[in-house]
Amino acid sequence: MGPLIASDGIHEIDVTDVSTFMSPLSSVGSSVPAGERPVNRAHHMTGCGFPHPRIGGRHHSRVAPPQAPWSSVEDEEAEMALTTETVAAQGVARSMITRGVAALFALAVLAALGAAPALIIGFADRSDIHAFHGVEWGLLAGVLFAGSMIRLALRPTHSPAAVLTMLTVGVTFAAVSAATGVLDGQTLTPLVMAVVLAVAAGGPWLPTTFRPGALPMAALAVVAAAAGLMHAVTQMGYQTSRADEHAADLHYAGAAIIGIAIPLVAYLLSTRPGGYRVQAALVSVVAIVVGMASLLIDQVGALDTLPALGAIAWGGAFGAAAWIDGLRPTASGGERHV
Repeated sequence: MGPLIASDGIHEIDVTDVSTFMSPLSSVGSSVPAGERPVNRAHHMTGCGFPHPRIGGRHHSRVAPPQAPWSSVEDEEAEMALTTETVAAQGVARSMITRGVAALFALAVLAALGAAPALIIGFADRSDIHAFHGVEWGLLAGVLFAGSMIRLALRPTHSPAAVLTMLTVGVTFAAVSAATGVLDGQTLTPLVMAVVLAVAAGGPWLPTTFRPGALPMAALAVVAAAAGLMHAVTQMGYQTSRADEHAADLHYAGAAIIGIAIPLVAYLLSTRPGGYRVQAALVSVVAIVVGMASLLIDQVGALDTLPALGAIAWGGAFGAAAWIDGLRPTASGGERHV
């Protein structure tokens, strides 16, 4: 039978030689002469308990296996870099799609749906019985709705307030149309556009909390709701009870949508979503121009003098409150997204 070899994976040792593990003290009193005592190879053990590679006149070596070109750390770093590049590329693609769709929709609202011509013609021909309602439609669809689309096309990654504004207008449009019995494909178009742009823009665009952060803006929104809701109820009654040209063109429904949408958007903006100051400026323009048009255009739908002056004052106060609030630093000390 050959020798029994023990190995630690690198070195080997012949364990059949009992003398390998004998203590020096075991040779005391032995009859073997000192010069002929067996070599105690335990004296040559290394500090970690493994025999020296050259014990017993043998030298056992092993070739290290070839290493991969990258270590595991380098693999992880490369994978993270690739993931980052992929996410960045997807973000750029999403931004380009959002810009294109928002610009296309804005052009459609301004031109195809007649928001821009209605606003211009309403002031140019104030003798027309539809002049004031034309201005209202131009402000609602052209300034507030299409203006939010233009904002989204310019800054698709910092415009959750624009998405909220579009969704609020779209939902209000559909709800008022349903309540007055005029809901169809045309009156659902604003909501469909808003949902498409919300999906294209991605999230998050909903507020983390619906509690107002800017209290002056929230207070002004409550004031607008008190007056706007009464105006909306009156106009919705006209839409369902009258059979004139204004009812046929859904002018009363449009006036009701403004009375509901403006307070809702104003309150949502008080939660300070990204880009809320620009949207607040659009809301202010709508309120101020409605008041001015009521004073200049003496036609069906125009506000009386006192409510018209109140709309102008409210619009100026809301815009100023939003801009002043935006000048305050955030909790982290940074600036707010305009």
